[in-house]
Amino acid sequence: MSDVTSSSNEAPTNLHQRLRSRIPNLLPDNPTVAAILPIYAPGGIHPNVRRITLSTGESLIAKRYLFAPLTKHESWHLPAVEKTVSDHLADLGCSVPRVLATIDDDIVVLEDKGRLTLDDAAQTLPRVKRMRIAERVVEAFAQIQNAFERADDRFEALVAPGADRESVQSAFLELRERLTTRRLQGLIGEDQESKKISGELQKLVEELADRPLSVGPIDYNARNIVLDESKKPTFIEWSKIGYDWAERRLVQYLASLGAGRAGSSPRLLIDRRIQDVFAAQTGTVDTDLKNHVRLFSALLGRINGHPTAHTDQCAT
Repeated sequence: MSDVTSSSNEAPTNLHQRLRSRIPNLLPDNPTVAAILPIYAPGGIHPNVRRITLSTGESLIAKRYLFAPLTKHESWHLPAVEKTVSDHLADLGCSVPRVLATIDDDIVVLEDKGRLTLDDAAQTLPRVKRMRIAERVVEAFAQIQNAFERADDRFEALVAPGADRESVQSAFLELRERLTTRRLQGLIGEDQESKKISGELQKLVEELADRPLSVGPIDYNARNIVLDESKKPTFIEWSKIGYDWAERRLVQYLASLGAGRAGSSPRLLIDRRIQDVFAAQTGTVDTDLKNHVRLFSALLGRINGHPTAHTDQCAT
């Protein structure tokens, strides 16, 4: 999980005391807290997320929002958005954890849906296994995306600041500054080829910016998909939603960067099969997905056979 990664002013012992004293009264049959375990993020122990083991043997996730006091009176209040969105998606059968309880308006208690992230799986499993998982991710993602689209304006008031349609389009167009001829020369070398590819990519950014955006998740990365023992994917982090392109969300969900893992390398889990599954699940043509793959690969440092980072994608 990656909601907040900065340090907290509240000592872990105080957080643990709150969890131990409050959780039993919030759950059926009042189970006691048997253990509070750390969850590791790329930078070390996550300061605001814990795995809770209950006296029943069950496990839960407790997630604290460090900045919740700042959003308490806003329509996009972080814990409230997490519960509203998760409940709606879970009721429709989407693969998301339910919020089981809230504590003092700054902590949510969620179902524990798995200990392995997609990012970890992509770095450690053989290609055939990780691509099977990627296919299941696409199917689950399409169900979530379709649920948001059917919701019409239900979530409009919950859109996070800076995640409105105009702000997202404006920020996306700024990618052109990272695709200038001068910057690409470091990857390609040849002046004429750099100029040609720079023009193509900048035009691609402009074309994609004009494509329809929709409300949905905005914290899309491979660490925000967890896998259970059967490798079923569950999408986490629903405290912030906003506008974006479904194809960009999917590309970055399927992009494993292996952050914090020794010997890791970027891997993009998209091939021809994944593109076909996405098109079938969403009823769309796959041109936009291909274009977002090309753009993301360029930003990652892989351009027309000039890689600066290893990727695991074979999209065409």
